[in-house]
Amino acid sequence: MLHLALNCGFQTHSAFSKAFKRQFGVSPSAFRTAPNMARQGRDQDRRFLISAPPATAIDPVEIVDLAPFHFQFRPSSGTFEGQFFRQKDHDIGQQFANLLAQICPPDLFLMSCFPSTPQSLNDDTVPVWFGGGYTAPGAGLWSPDWYRFEGGSWAVFEHRGDYQFLYQTWNRIYRNWLPQTKHELRDEAPFEAYLAAEAAGDQGANCTRIYIPIKKA
Repeated sequence: MLHLALNCGFQTHSAFSKAFKRQFGVSPSAFRTAPNMARQGRDQDRRFLISAPPATAIDPVEIVDLAPFHFQFRPSSGTFEGQFFRQKDHDIGQQFANLLAQICPPDLFLMSCFPSTPQSLNDDTVPVWFGGGYTAPGAGLWSPDWYRFEGGSWAVFEHRGDYQFLYQTWNRIYRNWLPQTKHELRDEAPFEAYLAAEAAGDQGANCTRIYIPIKKA
């Protein structure tokens, strides 16, 4: 059971058992004895595990070619229950506001970049960079750190609603869309771009665009 828990991204057998019972309504040992007793299906209140595949395939909003651009960022790290920015950087909204208040604010988008993939739901060391995308590099007091994104093709997906479920959209992209497409990943980091509700044409709803670097397989 410990081997199964670790393979599923849990750090302890106890954490796996608690999440399993929250999801299915029975303990792992009870499930082995009577699997038909378990709850099944997708439920946002039971988001730690998904016991059924997505009802519909996820498709990109568009495939775009972006010219090289520059990313001014601040580094952070760690996930908590699959989410970035949960244990640290609770003032990230204020940090983005400070970036927009610079003499030269981002002219492309506010964004977060993911140089590597979390190895579990609770990964204390996985890096994440957040900041703004610029057509050209510049100077600024907000951060001295810059990264250049090379030009290329990107598959763009949208996530609307609560940020805490963003990881589910990412999972659908990599587990549902990518294996069935004629594309493969380029050697570049994916990123999220954050749209204001009015810019997304949906008052009151968060809208995140997920950019996946792709090339023809």
